[in-house]
Amino acid sequence: AFPIFGYRRRPYIFIAGIVGSAAWYFMSTWVTGVWQGFTCMLIASGSIAIANVMAEALVVERAQGESQEFASHLQSVVWGAATIGGLISSYLSGWLIDKKPGHSGPALTDRQVFMIAGLLPFTLVFLAMFTPEKAVAEKGSAEFEKKKLQDKVKELYRTIMMPEIFYPTAFIFLLNATPGTGSAWFYFYSSKPPLGLGFSSTFLGTMNVVGSIASLGGIIL
Repeated sequence: AFPIFGYRRRPYIFIAGIVGSAAWYFMSTWVTGVWQGFTCMLIASGSIAIANVMAEALVVERAQGESQEFASHLQSVVWGAATIGGLISSYLSGWLIDKKPGHSGPALTDRQVFMIAGLLPFTLVFLAMFTPEKAVAEKGSAEFEKKKLQDKVKELYRTIMMPEIFYPTAFIFLLNATPGTGSAWFYFYSSKPPLGLGFSSTFLGTMNVVGSIASLGGIIL
């Protein structure tokens, strides 16, 4: 990554936290149409993706020079923490907005939930301040860093175009790009009978919790 203020990881995590939090804030206050919502969700997802790449880079740097067992355990800890976070959010996402009679939750509106969701990326701002990273020892000129980044992009392109890399990657991309049944299942689960099963948002969240528990069990094993 191009160094900012002498660091290659911290600034990107910091910026990703601010941009992601702002995107969810606008989801809760500004969005009134499909394209506005699409733009905010795209920016929010991109910010989390950038922060994730920076975190993975830190994990790789930490694992250098260590045994394969240590690297495997470190990766398991990272994915385990992510799964636990998904487990918590899966349950709360349904519990917070459930408005059925007799439900004990706060019954928040969608915009209020988006506002709460915007607080989570903002924690990256504080995490970036305490991220263990050594400053770049030798600060080259902007032209030098730009040339170095271009060389890395070219090297990445050559690597991706290798047949043993390109074909599996293309297959995985096409597999994930094809239309799935997730949306159809969601409407079938949530629509009232006879069109669907009429599951509450809390029950849908509980279903995701079960899936997260299964993923966590796989990581541990």
